[in-house]
Amino acid sequence: MNLTKKNILVMHPTDFGACAFYRYRFVAEIIQAKMKEELIVVVSPFEITDERILKYTAAISIGRPSPFVKNQVDMIRNYKRKRNRFGFRLFADYDDLLFDIGNDPSIPKWNDFPESTKVIGVFMRSELKDFDGVSVTTQFLKQQMHSVLGLNNVVILPNAVPTYAFGKSKRAPLESDIVKPRVLFAGAPQHYMKDDAGDFGGVWYKWLQVAVANDEIEFHFFGYDCPEWLSDVKDKVVMHDVVNTLEFPSVIASIKPDIYLAPLDNNNFNKAKSNLKFLEASAIGAALLCSSFDGAPYEDDAHIMSKVPEDATVDDLRYVVSLI
Repeated sequence: MNLTKKNILVMHPTDFGACAFYRYRFVAEIIQAKMKEELIVVVSPFEITDERILKYTAAISIGRPSPFVKNQVDMIRNYKRKRNRFGFRLFADYDDLLFDIGNDPSIPKWNDFPESTKVIGVFMRSELKDFDGVSVTTQFLKQQMHSVLGLNNVVILPNAVPTYAFGKSKRAPLESDIVKPRVLFAGAPQHYMKDDAGDFGGVWYKWLQVAVANDEIEFHFFGYDCPEWLSDVKDKVVMHDVVNTLEFPSVIASIKPDIYLAPLDNNNFNKAKSNLKFLEASAIGAALLCSSFDGAPYEDDAHIMSKVPEDATVDDLRYVVSLI
């Protein structure tokens, strides 16, 4: 590494096993590719303490700062203490709604989030005002950071998914009508509970029960176990083990789905989500089938026939899938 000017960007994901690294990995690669030799991007799980590196560091971005993340509080304190001396700027990055809006809890019960969003909100309001800036994934998050936390230095840094990450094992172009579409749900287990359909509530799980039972679709499901709300058709559901983020893109591409599911309940947590599932579906050549409501993350991107409104019926979904 040739250090001759302040051209290092340090990025600290919250973890290296889930969506935080998924975001940072791709965003870092794209920033590095666009900036070429003008910027050196360093993705690290550890605080940078080497003064030779800090001397040439232009900015440091910390993923999802929280009082509950081990060592993160000390990291923030140390960087704030050193930034004037070394002249780098300090940023925070959030890709989820981790604080409450009014009296509404931000995270639905099926997400099984173990930490207090009230405590995180107090921490963010106190700590982030001293950051040089905050990056978020969506306009909704930016608006809530401003109105709830009083932050004005917030910018949108969208999620990105490069097609090369999904490898060569992709769905071939169609040459004939699909008789029995292959449907894939590859979301995190936090979208539902074993005995609660969660984001699959409303019409989604009812449609899956009918469509799978009648062999209208070949349904592939990422999860540890088949949930109880699919127990009547579990013998027909193709289960896939949850995989780490490095393997995830190539694994979902290898399944070659015709339809990629993105069901979401209408709540603030989901309104803060990005259009990541649309990007993944596009990268693997699948049609997206997604929830549609005011503020849903796919409203601007998904085809009108891909959007499933809250008042949709099982027959509505069966009809849309029959057209694909």
